[in-house]
Amino acid sequence: MSTILQDMMGMLKRNGTVTPKSDNYITVARYPNPQERLKPAPKLQTELVTLSALKTYFNTGGGSAVTSIVAGTNVTISPAGGTGAVTVNATVPALPYTSSFIFISQSGTGDPTAAFLSNDAGLVLASDARLGVGEYRFEFTSGPAEDAVMVVLPGGVRTGEWNVVSLFSAYTVSGGTGTLLIESYGITNTDLLQPADIGFGGDNSIIVEIKVFS
Repeated sequence: MSTILQDMMGMLKRNGTVTPKSDNYITVARYPNPQERLKPAPKLQTELVTLSALKTYFNTGGGSAVTSIVAGTNVTISPAGGTGAVTVNATVPALPYTSSFIFISQSGTGDPTAAFLSNDAGLVLASDARLGVGEYRFEFTSGPAEDAVMVVLPGGVRTGEWNVVSLFSAYTVSGGTGTLLIESYGITNTDLLQPADIGFGGDNSIIVEIKVFS
């Protein structure tokens, strides 16, 4: 073993580097038996291994790796030996709803502007308007049924007037038109809710998610 190390050190000093080949050998050390490693001064035996054999060892995970074969929606996991394969159902369950994300912005006390960030629910926005301080209306053509809709609002936003704005919503359908009402309230210094525009004091925005359940 010491002779091999001396040869290696000598080659490093001479910059004797080469491109490895599959039939090249490297040295490995191993215990002659499992009990040897438990001794105070265990003995190691050195052996030679080809790079080709080492590559095969790593590619098979040291004899215990798994290979995966995707067939449709199932994944088959097989040990390197080819026995004891396990098939896992990898089907991703479909969500019970589709959703649309709407970016709503307001400048000052003007009417809001709404734009879809994504629209998997296929909503058609017909109009948007500011009805009063902190009160907004959004109408959808052929709106989904009331009991199929859930509106997800942000927990709060900062504006130029208020540190915190609380948001509330209501969705109704009449004559095929879906109407989403959103109200925003600021929290006063005495912890009272007071209507407040999202855009008061500058340009501000929120993102609203509308989930439509099947």
